[in-house]
Amino acid sequence: MKPNPQILRRSWLLSAVAAIGQATGRQIETFRKENVLGTSLEFQVDGDGTLAFEACLAEVERLRSILSTYDATSAISQWQSRGENGPVPAELKELLELYAHWQQRSGGAISCSTGTKRDVNALGKSFIVERAIEAAFKAAPDARGMLLNIGGDIAVRGGAWQIGVANPQQWHDNAAPLDEFELRSGAVTTSGGYERGASHLIDPRTGLTARGALSATVTAKDSVTANALSTALCVLDEAAGRRLVQSTAGSACLVVRPDGSSWQHGGFETKLKRVAASAWPQQQQVTITLTLKTIEGYRVRRPYVAVWAEDMSGKVLRNISVWTERRRWLPDLFEWWKKTGSSGGGASVTA
Repeated sequence: MKPNPQILRRSWLLSAVAAIGQATGRQIETFRKENVLGTSLEFQVDGDGTLAFEACLAEVERLRSILSTYDATSAISQWQSRGENGPVPAELKELLELYAHWQQRSGGAISCSTGTKRDVNALGKSFIVERAIEAAFKAAPDARGMLLNIGGDIAVRGGAWQIGVANPQQWHDNAAPLDEFELRSGAVTTSGGYERGASHLIDPRTGLTARGALSATVTAKDSVTANALSTALCVLDEAAGRRLVQSTAGSACLVVRPDGSSWQHGGFETKLKRVAASAWPQQQQVTITLTLKTIEGYRVRRPYVAVWAEDMSGKVLRNISVWTERRRWLPDLFEWWKKTGSSGGGASVTA
């Protein structure tokens, strides 16, 4: 899967606060790992998550070795080097069948054919997300709930998880989400060219930049369905997009048009909880650069860092980001914890 540091760094920064927001009344254990499918992975478990996280990572790596077109030794790369001749793993066959299914359903808006090569990375990441969370749940069947977020593609099993929808018109790191909603099962994915530039979203039917929507957020029964629909909604015109999502059972969408207006389907508007206005000035953003000195001669782990903004009286205006591997160490960030405690807030963000 192709690295995309800009958009995925943002997703990780915003979702880094998620464990705090989810912790009320539950014991959420949060794990994170960098450079997974070229992006960042966030895994949250309501319960003991060590075995689940290990199973999740193992399944991600197993499928990456089959489906990554950026690894010359992967099964798909080897198959393509043979002119797409010979047997293929069952997982690759299933993914190609999913592409064929969605290409037919979307009228060609979804396709893995890119000239002489197949690019399965879009639906491939969602395919891996779905398989990985299933593997994690099998490894920890007593867990009360799980959330897996790989680069903004989110799948959940059990529990109630707060999901933020990135605002395509204010997508900088410290921007508030467009909206938030609660997800108890299934998956959510957002597609759009607002952060990387629209040119990365190509209409396979024409080879030109897609102009269907500024962004599309979709909830569905599984990650592949959510990803396929959100991508198609950014490619198709609105009428065709509406027909496609209306004909997909269990799906709902929030679509932002190029002019900034929006439309919803499938009861999505009933899911949303409008984010309360904060004291953060409108149309403002901040860039923060941190330099962490390497400690020589000691066995050290990645540091824990909290970044927040205060007014002149010391009142917290906004939590900007929290970097942490284990929630239990957050109280060691004394000044931040004293001001925000377990109400630090935040939600996993689909972007």
